[in-house]
Amino acid sequence: MSVVGNKFSAKEVSSMIYSLRLFNEKTSGIEVYLQTVLRLLDSCTDPFNAQNIACSFYGLQNFSSEMIQIQAMVSSLVKKIKATDEVNRRVQLLGDQEISMTLFGFRRMCFNPIINEAFHVLALRVDSHKPFESEQAVANSLNGFQNMDCSRPEQSGVNAMLRAIIPKIKKFRGPLSPRGAGSAYMV
Repeated sequence: MSVVGNKFSAKEVSSMIYSLRLFNEKTSGIEVYLQTVLRLLDSCTDPFNAQNIACSFYGLQNFSSEMIQIQAMVSSLVKKIKATDEVNRRVQLLGDQEISMTLFGFRRMCFNPIINEAFHVLALRVDSHKPFESEQAVANSLNGFQNMDCSRPEQSGVNAMLRAIIPKIKKFRGPLSPRGAGSAYMV
């Protein structure tokens, strides 16, 4: 662990957020843990690479976006992504695995303006010209949209993300089994 002062690296902070996948909002004391991790995230000055982004969102997979701490976490992650883009002077693209892990993290979340902004920011990181390379990437990506409704104009971030990943799905040439496709809609 490379703790400098009371600051953790991007890898360490994203690992802490990733560990949240083992818990949910009913876990005793989770609010305290979320507040602690949120403080560490906010104090982290390292840029967040694609793996840090994916691991962080993936860790949120068992949480509802109705929790104030989860809203704050998503908002802070969006700020980190934008700050990383400014440092790198370019938008960082996510690979298939990172896209699918990131979107899978939204599977229990419902729409709100913070989630909308996250989808807008993340959609810019999808290379729509390249097909998904695995059935799992397709299924996990779609799984993240379970509680979203792209027919509602206020959910423009959902539409932006769908516009980014649908070409990847259309270009996918591998097998898509009923089990794989069905897993996209499992809760």
